[in-house]
Amino acid sequence: MLATGGNPGLASGANNPQIAMMAAIGPCWNLTANTSVEINEVTTVAASYALAPYMQSYSAIGSNSGDAQGMADAFTMAAELANTETGSTPGIGVPTGQIVPSQKLNTLANILSSCVDSSGGTAGDSSPCGLLFSLASTGGTAPTDTVGALLNVARNPTSNVAPIFDLDPPTDAFQPSLFSAPADWTIEIVSPTPSPVLSPTPGTYAVSPAITLSDSDTSAAIYYTTDGSQPTSSSIRYTGAFVLSGTTTIRAVAIASGISSMLAAGTFTLQAATIALTPANITLGPSQTQAFTATVSGTSNAAVTWSLIPAVGSISAVGLYTAPAAVASPQMVEVTATSVADSTKVASATVYLVPPVSVVVTPDSASLTPSQTEAFTATVSGTANTAVTWSLSPAVGSISASGIYTAPAAMPRSATVTITAKSLSDPTKSASSQVTIAPPQAAGYSLEWEDTFSLLNYCTTSTSLCNWYGPGLWWFADDSGIVTDPSGTSVNLNWVRDQSNTESSTNISTISSNGAYYHAWTYGYFEVSMAFNPASGNWPAIWMLPVSMVNPQSPPISGGEIDIFEWFNNPTPTFWGTANVWVKGSIVANNAGANSWPVPTGTNFAAYNTYGVMWTPTAISWYFNNALMGTLNTSTAPFSGAFGGSNPYFLIISEQAGCDGVYFSTAPCLGQVSPLNMQVQWVHVYRSPAK
Repeated sequence: MLATGGNPGLASGANNPQIAMMAAIGPCWNLTANTSVEINEVTTVAASYALAPYMQSYSAIGSNSGDAQGMADAFTMAAELANTETGSTPGIGVPTGQIVPSQKLNTLANILSSCVDSSGGTAGDSSPCGLLFSLASTGGTAPTDTVGALLNVARNPTSNVAPIFDLDPPTDAFQPSLFSAPADWTIEIVSPTPSPVLSPTPGTYAVSPAITLSDSDTSAAIYYTTDGSQPTSSSIRYTGAFVLSGTTTIRAVAIASGISSMLAAGTFTLQAATIALTPANITLGPSQTQAFTATVSGTSNAAVTWSLIPAVGSISAVGLYTAPAAVASPQMVEVTATSVADSTKVASATVYLVPPVSVVVTPDSASLTPSQTEAFTATVSGTANTAVTWSLSPAVGSISASGIYTAPAAMPRSATVTITAKSLSDPTKSASSQVTIAPPQAAGYSLEWEDTFSLLNYCTTSTSLCNWYGPGLWWFADDSGIVTDPSGTSVNLNWVRDQSNTESSTNISTISSNGAYYHAWTYGYFEVSMAFNPASGNWPAIWMLPVSMVNPQSPPISGGEIDIFEWFNNPTPTFWGTANVWVKGSIVANNAGANSWPVPTGTNFAAYNTYGVMWTPTAISWYFNNALMGTLNTSTAPFSGAFGGSNPYFLIISEQAGCDGVYFSTAPCLGQVSPLNMQVQWVHVYRSPAK
């Protein structure tokens, strides 16, 4: 029995076209003149749920000729769910031991009443009917009446459970009802027969599993459907495991002694055969490799075949791609994996082949004085990302992100700085340039040799590959002073009274005692950072001699001598710098009378100061802390012969004991102090651009 449309009691008198209510009253021959039927929301829910397997809409209800019993059972279930004479739940004839879910049924009836008692609406609007129809929509189609909405909810009991419950009006016409949302909107009569169990658990599978149905009541027979219909004793009887051919919803009941269990249902979703390739994109240089992984689902055969478009490089049977040994210009190669089980399933990845990254820094070298700047340019090829990071070694001065190097304000320990530009695209690729930091008087000169004494490279025998040798002078064979580098920052030359009966100095030089190995130079700027204790009798000296003076020659000596600095314990602090010309053990010429200069007031010799000599083909100039002290013209004889470039000169550093240029022997100077020491922090040798 069906009732549609009409005025639900609105004050405006308007009809509600969305009303559709029904009651399942069974065979007509069961009716009498005294039969009373009430149609309301409760009977509508009961009829819609019970007859759902046999309904398309309220105007299309029926069964085929072979399922007459199934439809008769549906009407029986409707009568058990709701009493059509009273319009309430539960109904009549409920088997002993079975329970009708009256609270859930009443709750759905109350939700339905919100739409029934309104002026109607359509899915998408905010009316009670519109909200219900939207939540009950399936497959993109929304119901247009209350029975259609109930049919969709009955067929999709797990969809929008909570939102539908939220449509329950504040005042419920039908009691008892639910206080909170249920797990689903299934309306079934609870049976003492246990529901069947589906195994494995319904879900998504790449390959169809073997489906088994079981029940704890071993006497029960299990019936199931795969078409979405309600299973009955007329459905397929379970006899053993079966495999699905596609995505399927299985509904099953267990029937024992004529009593059906509650419905067990689940959907097994089978993935279609798919193939995925990782990584999707990769950039490689010449001869580089990349392993690709093909993941095949939806089939038990995971094998693939590999191919390249174009055929540049190679790929192995396990997906290892190797780029060609030479890549002249950027190129794209498509790596393709094809499923062996289904050749229509193909996945691709792109390999971007790029030439090798290279970095060039210009200029490749520079010579700066303190605080000067130089702009360096890094040219990166083989990549679209031309950015670089700049670094310094050692960290002397600073360099900006754009490659502008600024030399330190004062002369550093190391006068060479390596500037490196590293590619951001490929950090293994870099290029470097070298900066020489020279004092102002040696601007434009290049650093030829230096020692910062981070490690004392000192040998006491004649061997190669040493920076310094001792004894420092061949005629001081009994040189027994102590030479150390205690902290890796400076070499210390120590003299102690009575260290030897005959020697008054501790020397190191850049030449071996046999003259076979040496560091020696012709012309340039020579500077030493040195500190000493300006005590009585101390005679520190930094000087140079020609290689020709070394063994097998022995005194009397002939040749030149450049004294870069000496200190003679004068009352007035004085810088002594001398150029001597020796002939057979006698000095025949020097700059005496013009070889000493007062140092600035407040000079502290115990601190590090810089002592330097600029030697050119025509002059020798002395510097103290980069300030010019004096110059000797060497363009005329006998200086031109000694310092004209015919002989390279080696360096000597001496810690000597004596007073006013007289060596200490057995009698000490007045107030002689012991021990005496000097520390050399670094030595720099710069070569003229003309050399």
